[in-house]
Amino acid sequence: MKKEEQVLVIENKASIHFSNGNYFHFVKNSLDSWADEVMPKAAFVDRWMAEVDNTILQLIPYVVIMSPDKKIFSYQRRGSEKRLIDRFSIGIGGHINPEDRRKGLGFKDNPYGIGWDTVRQAAVREVCEELDMDPAVVKANLKLCGIVYTPNDETADSSKPGPAVGEVHIGIVYVLSVENSEIKVKEEDSIIGYKFINKPSDIQKFEKWSQMILQKADDIRQLAFY
Repeated sequence: MKKEEQVLVIENKASIHFSNGNYFHFVKNSLDSWADEVMPKAAFVDRWMAEVDNTILQLIPYVVIMSPDKKIFSYQRRGSEKRLIDRFSIGIGGHINPEDRRKGLGFKDNPYGIGWDTVRQAAVREVCEELDMDPAVVKANLKLCGIVYTPNDETADSSKPGPAVGEVHIGIVYVLSVENSEIKVKEEDSIIGYKFINKPSDIQKFEKWSQMILQKADDIRQLAFY
């Protein structure tokens, strides 16, 4: 029997949010107080459970890649996530799994050895699974730039009941500056039509997280090359 995927979740409560609706909260490299609140109770649960329970949120690293001329990597989604297929995106990311937990780097009050570094490690892993990049280079150049949450995202899978995708996922957003815009994609079945863009001609074609983040594109550009 195939083992159920486990994903990292945090408690969904009003005090961790920056708005009652959709938001992208831009920061300049620090979420210490937010991490102090959410990480002590962070835990791994079966993914099927997390997908249907809106009292918890799946933490998702979401990496925006910036070229030397300050253009943003974009692509059209394929793959297994039916709720996002065919949408355009500027983020590379995915669920955080137990393999991303690193011994000795857990949050001081977390009984499972889960730390903020667990999120960062997952971001590095996801980028290197999708793109042909050196993990050490990715980790050295990642900069934290915010949190994105879209509980009012209209995206839903009509084949089954349950919350919209934006309601049960919260994104930890990073920006990654690269020295060469000639990026090689590994997962060509899930990433198509990729290119670096300055500003999309039709932002509505993008998934909701990307739409929210693109509104702060200039701030992210400044942070990436600060």
